Amino acid sequence: MTHTTLNTLLDAAADLGPEYGGHLSSHLPMALVALHALGADDHRLRQFFDEHRQRLLPVPATAADEGHGERALFGQIEHFIVLRQRFAAELAQAGHDAVLRRLLPALVPGCAGAAFHGLIRTAAAVQAGHTAELAAALAYWAARWQPLPLPVPGKAHTAEAWLQRLQQAAPGPSLPDRSIAGRAARLAGMPAFAPWAGPVPTAPDWAARLAHAAVQRYLSSGDFSVLHLVTATHALRSLQPWLDDDAWPHFARAFAAVWLSARTDPAAPPRVDPGGDWPATVFMALRSDDEHVIKLVWSCREEEAVYGGPAWRHAAALVVQTGA
Repeated sequence: MTHTTLNTLLDAAADLGPEYGGHLSSHLPMALVALHALGADDHRLRQFFDEHRQRLLPVPATAADEGHGERALFGQIEHFIVLRQRFAAELAQAGHDAVLRRLLPALVPGCAGAAFHGLIRTAAAVQAGHTAELAAALAYWAARWQPLPLPVPGKAHTAEAWLQRLQQAAPGPSLPDRSIAGRAARLAGMPAFAPWAGPVPTAPDWAARLAHAAVQRYLSSGDFSVLHLVTATHALRSLQPWLDDDAWPHFARAFAAVWLSARTDPAAPPRVDPGGDWPATVFMALRSDDEHVIKLVWSCREEEAVYGGPAWRHAAALVVQTGA
């Protein structure tokens, strides 16, 4: 296993579009980084790339930049190439640290777009240390930027009380949108979201609180939307060095919208421990062709290293045995 093969494949992935099949996010770069982190050898990385590139279309290398202000391009997927060009030039001139410090505070309020995949892809690109992929990841996050309604005046709560109310809340209304991001955005504008539309408290341990809430709800539900809360929380924690104190309250509001729109049962008990140690679970993940399985196992292993506890191993073992 070499980092050279990962870099070569990420270089090749730069020629492929960020979405496919009706606005589904390309998981190819993220899954390659996750596979590499889990220990995939060069053959497996190439095999996964060859299989998954078939669903993606090439993108033009360049596009005409009409000079619009950066924020005017946010949330406009048709400007993905222009944003990628701009971010690539800025990365070449200023370096990763400066660009991440400048952009991430502006991007986090729209992190719910594309079911957090801009955020997750950016974190994976930082993990890989690959400049071209980082430019593409940031561009995708910006192009699918989706802010929720601005906070409305309301009673401030402690982080503990805010999260406890969320965990005990009844499922949100049934919504027709097929996409995670679409359901979250629709719910955020409804009266059912009022308790979470107000100020979100700041707290030094938001990362841990949300991470544990997400993995426990995944263990009780196996829900696909909640799976994205686990991987997104891991992603934002990994980007913490470039974020300010406002990042977690912004993320928490998006977290709540996806949580409620998932319509999971707050009273459901955790599923039975499926057994399986980390070597066996990672072995199964490396053989999986499901990018969500691969990414969740990687996130769970990383989160366990930070927080400890058996929930992460249980969630990883469940997903390789049952699928995403």
